[in-house]
Amino acid sequence: MSFFSSLEIETYLEQKNNIGKIFPTTDSAKNILALLENEIDVLGIEKSLNSKVISIEKNENLFTIIAGNDFQKFISKNVIVSVGGMTYPALGSDGSLYDIIQKFGHTIIDPVPSAVPLVSKNVLSHMLQGVKIYLEVTSYVDNKKIKSDTNDVIFTQYGLSGSGILNISRDISIYINRFKGRHAEVSLNFFPNKTPDSALHYLDAIWERHPEWTILNSLLGFIPIKVAQALLEVINIYKNMVVKNFTQEQKFNLISRLCDYRFKIIQTRGWNEAEFTAGGVKTSEIDSNLESKKVKGLYFCGEIIDVDGDVGGYNISWAFCSGGSLNINSYRN
Repeated sequence: MSFFSSLEIETYLEQKNNIGKIFPTTDSAKNILALLENEIDVLGIEKSLNSKVISIEKNENLFTIIAGNDFQKFISKNVIVSVGGMTYPALGSDGSLYDIIQKFGHTIIDPVPSAVPLVSKNVLSHMLQGVKIYLEVTSYVDNKKIKSDTNDVIFTQYGLSGSGILNISRDISIYINRFKGRHAEVSLNFFPNKTPDSALHYLDAIWERHPEWTILNSLLGFIPIKVAQALLEVINIYKNMVVKNFTQEQKFNLISRLCDYRFKIIQTRGWNEAEFTAGGVKTSEIDSNLESKKVKGLYFCGEIIDVDGDVGGYNISWAFCSGGSLNINSYRN
């Protein structure tokens, strides 16, 4: 915060989610980028842009870095690896340095996409392509409940997306992509944060007050009509059935599906659609100053390390914190 203040960047505390997120008052990432680039120039830091690193070697106390199509050579006492993970390869974060890091004796935890949309071939997603709805979402791996979130869900041609799905996707992605698991599911609760009993109590009260309504109309107070119609069709309940003719068995069937509608997840989307990378340099091989325990003068920060967080600013916070925590003796030498 003091660093950004020194650049005359004013900030404010976001109130919407009340989790301590801080933004620049300009709400402009371009402004922040311009000020950071200006600070690099003010400090006289040399830049070599669009130069892909080809190799890094260490002889005695000095590193030699070869980069770019013209094989530029850089000599340095210290090297900071802050190249990100594998997310957004088109921007250069393509995982190409993992092999180089491994040559220094470091373990790379197999990188997989995190905060990523999920693939599920199902009728409901096909019927509701493009629809966004606020739901409770829960991930399951090998029939074990892993994580829940209540947020937006978007039905897509390939399956499920939206903030709620991204927030619970990490463990499923690790399970499917790293360990080749095949028994992952996502549960949607169309009564966010309600149990089946409380949901049944809620609907029973509506049905008692309006026995002449259709089943479809009884759902429209909390579920969009297109979603309600699709759900009833998939669950095989006639939408125009009058409430008073609705049997107890049908009620239980409806509630159980609305509170726990399961989707089998067969895979995740790829790196170009993922927000983050789960995996990277093993944390136990890095000390508290973020220096390699294996190679003196080699440092890591940001997403190249096996550290990743939820959607919502946690990963950029880690990038800033880890970059600002580097403690390099004689840095300017």
